[in-house]
Amino acid sequence: MKPRETLEEFYALHGKEHDQDTHCNVYRREDFECSKNLKPVYRRDFYKVSMMCEGTGILSYADKFIKIDKPSIVFLNPMIPYSWEPISLIQTGYFCLFTEEFVSPELKNESLSQSVLFKAGGEHVFFPDEASIQLLKNVYENMLNEAQSDYDNKYSLLRNYIQIIMHEAMKMQPPQTYDQHLNAAFFQHIIFRTSGKTVSR
Repeated sequence: MKPRETLEEFYALHGKEHDQDTHCNVYRREDFECSKNLKPVYRRDFYKVSMMCEGTGILSYADKFIKIDKPSIVFLNPMIPYSWEPISLIQTGYFCLFTEEFVSPELKNESLSQSVLFKAGGEHVFFPDEASIQLLKNVYENMLNEAQSDYDNKYSLLRNYIQIIMHEAMKMQPPQTYDQHLNAAFFQHIIFRTSGKTVSR
């Protein structure tokens, strides 16, 4: 089995520079270059909190997969092997990446320590309603601005924004539409039959 993918490898795969002194960053999905190669399900050594606003795809993680075809918020951590296979060419939204070094006691406080962000099991995909979609978009836009700012305490502020995203997700009911993993050939058939062409994000 492949070792965990590092942040440096992740950035290299997507044609981005990696600043090793930065333990948290935020991006728009549509501004992030995608690899043209399908990748297997495996672990990363970083956390990812992703919001899809437009697009469809199949998220495969742990021992199951789910087709995502509407706005969603997804929490992934170093304990969860996963991959994302886009179906539609349009893929808009946001995602935040951060390392274990970024996780502080205030981020992993008592009320959030058992949340989906820090657990291997449980549900990690949520579908927000219209009010939550707008709130989360605003939070991510604020995170984008702060990540690019020179504010001395920006990482503390970014942790606070991540807490807001986590609390918002805790209000939502998780989906009940997961499927167990199929064999690789049939899984590829589903993707290619749906789109005829895929890329990996």
